[in-house]
Amino acid sequence: MSYTDKIFKARVPDFDLLQKYGFVKKENSFVYVKDILASRFNLTIKISLNGEITTKLIDKEVNDEYILHLVEFANGEFVTSIKAEYERVLKDIQSKCFKKQVFRSFQAKNVIDYCYKKYGDCLEFLWEKVDDNAIIRRKDTRKWYAVFMLIAKNKLGLEGEEIIEVLNLKLGKEKVSNLIDNKKYFKAYHMNKNYWITILLDESKSVKEILNLVDISYSLAK
Repeated sequence: MSYTDKIFKARVPDFDLLQKYGFVKKENSFVYVKDILASRFNLTIKISLNGEITTKLIDKEVNDEYILHLVEFANGEFVTSIKAEYERVLKDIQSKCFKKQVFRSFQAKNVIDYCYKKYGDCLEFLWEKVDDNAIIRRKDTRKWYAVFMLIAKNKLGLEGEEIIEVLNLKLGKEKVSNLIDNKKYFKAYHMNKNYWITILLDESKSVKEILNLVDISYSLAK
């Protein structure tokens, strides 16, 4: 993974925010140009519609591309100052124009979008050290009704260590006991197993089926 990719890892651009920041749409990309380090260098950042990010740094004194800021082990006072300014600009764009997107499955995206459109509730990343776990909670009671996680398959008793996306919902004792089949629905991972259930977010169940359960969980978080 490149240095630039690490800065924007698990994030997607908000193109409206990019334009407000100063990016200009050119064909199928958004482009931002900025002089840095007392105008010695010209930095161009290009973000495609699919989120691919490319940068070019031009040393204006020699009118040639500068690349040492992308070399991990390049050091010295001059290159270190360039790296620091390059990183500062990219991190500022990341914080102001990009949204976190850890959960990429079709089901996860639909649940997140549904909770926002129907209830006005957004995904929240509460734990800095565990940034691949997130919750959605009601505004009025502040109680959680959806918990997204990335875990290894064997954590659910399945074979393999592949990382999978799961969703925890609160459904009540009777509903939980009726649904658990250890294929699509599992005893809650890291939650109260009497009242919560873990759903494997894959193609084995319809989005409508999951959203119906989201509504139940929301109603119980009162």
